[in-house]
Amino acid sequence: MRYNPEDVLIVRTEMPVKRERIADLLVGAFEGGSNYWLDAVVIDKSKGGWPDGCEYMSDVVASGLARWVFFTEDDREDIRHPENVVGAGLSLLAKEFPKQFELFLNEQDDAETSDIFFQLVCFGEVVYG
Repeated sequence: MRYNPEDVLIVRTEMPVKRERIADLLVGAFEGGSNYWLDAVVIDKSKGGWPDGCEYMSDVVASGLARWVFFTEDDREDIRHPENVVGAGLSLLAKEFPKQFELFLNEQDDAETSDIFFQLVCFGEVVYG
């Protein structure tokens, strides 16, 4: 159902999201959702390396404690992630892809949700697919 913009009030709010749920989305991207464009994700060791308490790459990215680099299938050019992009990616998911965000909130997300989220984290928009 579409609403007339004059009939609705847009409310922005903050909500806590467990890093574990962010890591879940990242696992979905790394293990299949983004494999058609993503070649690799590596830790930028010049910025401190692997943080304590992180066992998997998804934990590292979700933690926000390390800088990381991803390589695309298209041009294999490394693109360094800027600070604070994970939260920004989740905010964009909520704003631009509300159905996918709802699936995430209800723990019904899938590879498509993961891919969209990771593209938002990496590029600030959906570039592939």
